[in-house]
Amino acid sequence: MRLRLGCLYVSSNFSCSCPAPAPAPAPAAEPAPAPAVLAPVQSSAPKPISKTAEDKKKRRRQKRKKKKKAVKAAANAKLQEGGEVGGEGETKTNKMDGGARSGSQGGSDRVTEGLGDAEAAAAEYFRFFVMTLEMQGKEDKLRAALKALDGHQLAPSWKDADAKRRRQAEITVKIGMVDRALDTYRSLLKDHPDDWEYITKFIDLTLIPPKDTTNSNNTQTDVNSLAGYIKGCQMRKNGNTSSEKKKPKLEANAASNRYLRGPFLAEVYLEYALATKGKKGFDSMVSPLVDYYKRFATKPCIFTDTKKYLAKLPRSCITSFLEALAPLPHQQPEGTSKRVMVECAIKKATRFLGVESKFSDEKLTLCANENVK
Repeated sequence: MRLRLGCLYVSSNFSCSCPAPAPAPAPAAEPAPAPAVLAPVQSSAPKPISKTAEDKKKRRRQKRKKKKKAVKAAANAKLQEGGEVGGEGETKTNKMDGGARSGSQGGSDRVTEGLGDAEAAAAEYFRFFVMTLEMQGKEDKLRAALKALDGHQLAPSWKDADAKRRRQAEITVKIGMVDRALDTYRSLLKDHPDDWEYITKFIDLTLIPPKDTTNSNNTQTDVNSLAGYIKGCQMRKNGNTSSEKKKPKLEANAASNRYLRGPFLAEVYLEYALATKGKKGFDSMVSPLVDYYKRFATKPCIFTDTKKYLAKLPRSCITSFLEALAPLPHQQPEGTSKRVMVECAIKKATRFLGVESKFSDEKLTLCANENVK
């Protein structure tokens, strides 16, 4: 068969020996793009603070706090340098004395002037102020601080009258006004006869030797009157103390709780203080200790109250002391919790005094069996 292609005749059985054309090469893969290098982030300018009303209030509060801290820091720096808090010149008006000039009074009046400021008039700041003066030994400025405390200038900051009197007593002790401190603690004990801090400080001040030995009427030397005063505080007086005024229910319980622990323990403390000063022997504590156990052996705190004094009892007095306590459990009804409390109190005292450490094994076994019963 022949095909006519243009001017050529091609046979159908024509075979070509030419090699087949090679396939076109695949296009080369494009190289992967290199990772982009991030340019360093430039620090931008701080964003402006929002001018909202809340932000303005916050900034004002921060400014006030910074100002207060600066005032306190400046005052403390002056105290550490030995300067005065308050006015810079001697002719500045004294706010605490109603406008009187402080030039004639010197530095002590400038102390009271500083106390009149809003920052120094706070009770906590005043406490720090007085403590700093005590550390520096500036007695004249302590007297000026006491004068300010006695007046009405610090009244808004000292709403608690007891705290004010307590601070007055502490300052008067520091400057050697023992008689006035005794009067202050006596007035505090009138309102709080069971306060142990007031009791111990009153006794300690009373036992301080007086400076004027020629004054026979000085109350510091009269131990008998002190013991009588302590006894006068032992009975609870209904509605007399400030705590009872705040808690009327104590008046209803006066029959069963009519004795105050503090004044009874004060008798033991008085003998302990006298023995510590060498005026008596520690054996003088036996009688008030027995009385205290008779009154309050049913209290869980009986051993804690007396542990300090039991440790000072002479060995020669231990036997007589424990023999005096032996009948106390039988004064309580058998099988009651009060009887168990008394027995436990005596057992604690016995073991603390080391009596059972010398017992034989047979006696210890006997004591253990008695306790089990």
